[in-house]
Amino acid sequence: MLSFLRLFTLKRIKKHLKMYISLMITSKNRKSLFVQIKEMVWLFYVTKYFPHNYFKYRIFEKNKDVRDFVYYIPGVLYDFIRNDVINNQAYLNLVENKYIFNKLLNLSKLPCTTIYGRYVKGVGYFNYDNEYMSGKDFFKEIEGDFITKPIKSEAQGGAIRLIRVHIDKNEKKFVVNNKTMNLDEFQGYMISDIAKDWSEIMLEKKVGQHEFLNRLNKSSLNTIRIDTLRRKKGDVTILGAFLRVGRSGNHVDNWYQGGLTIGINLEEGCLYEVGYDAGVNKYLEHPDSKINFKGIKIPYWIDVVNKVKQAAVAIPNINSVGWDVAVTENGPVIIEGNSDSGIYPIQLNDRPLLKDKVFNATMREYLKNTKFERKYEKYFNNKY
Repeated sequence: MLSFLRLFTLKRIKKHLKMYISLMITSKNRKSLFVQIKEMVWLFYVTKYFPHNYFKYRIFEKNKDVRDFVYYIPGVLYDFIRNDVINNQAYLNLVENKYIFNKLLNLSKLPCTTIYGRYVKGVGYFNYDNEYMSGKDFFKEIEGDFITKPIKSEAQGGAIRLIRVHIDKNEKKFVVNNKTMNLDEFQGYMISDIAKDWSEIMLEKKVGQHEFLNRLNKSSLNTIRIDTLRRKKGDVTILGAFLRVGRSGNHVDNWYQGGLTIGINLEEGCLYEVGYDAGVNKYLEHPDSKINFKGIKIPYWIDVVNKVKQAAVAIPNINSVGWDVAVTENGPVIIEGNSDSGIYPIQLNDRPLLKDKVFNATMREYLKNTKFERKYEKYFNNKY
């Protein structure tokens, strides 16, 4: 009962009303209300779970057969199980704190971003080695464009700022949203705007991406999301992967900031034919660059997969992670990990996970001999 009640938090209700139910209301291709209610009841009866997927996958449209979606595990259900038995909540900071996460990757000799340091609200600047510095000395160390982002954030890309740096008459200038500032002005902007809603801000060197990603969209860092699930005995399985590409003018690739996702064939390392936006609208090509997705090969794909698997082993007790990986001219760079990575885009861009034997077996492994086994095991018995 408590698990069911967790579905109805105010934040979750608002999200579904705004994004998913509004899609149904505005759709010109939706089924009759009677058919929708009938199908939702059927989906609830068969899957034994609240039918979130009816809205997320736009099953309310006339060209969708509800029977095709019974093997798509609801994202909220996976979140609950991940928090209850897969990821040890005491270790979440190893992934969710971007500064600690980067330190851990460096210790493991895995390719990661260059972090200049942190700004702590009300205190000041600290370099990567956690040494306090004046703002003047701190920014002397910064060369070239950089990114500011909260140390911990659920803002889904909305809190990330791109800062461009250039020298004008021997003075370092900072450009944010086409506004040019000197050092004193930028430090004031850091306090009044960038750090307004956050206690700590990380300053990260901008990653230069591979030319093929620039061709798709050069204004954003376009990253690969790979979801891994580590089994009880330590071997790592990849649940799926997709490329995230921003829209022209945007500096982030996030779905909820207007970006697109395109599934990646895991064996071949190339893009599938169809991409999606957050509204589940389909795209065969990037709407701005007009480049077709089908068959595009991801450079360094084998290296990308190997580095992610190594990172998955390096993070203790966090067994389900979504990895954001940039591809540069010299190979992959791990940007960050997400212990709460949504399972929805993996299934949308690739396949329903409840048809995956390894996924089902791994879920049963984690549930076995726990107080949650009886509650959740019915979802992974392949008996739909």
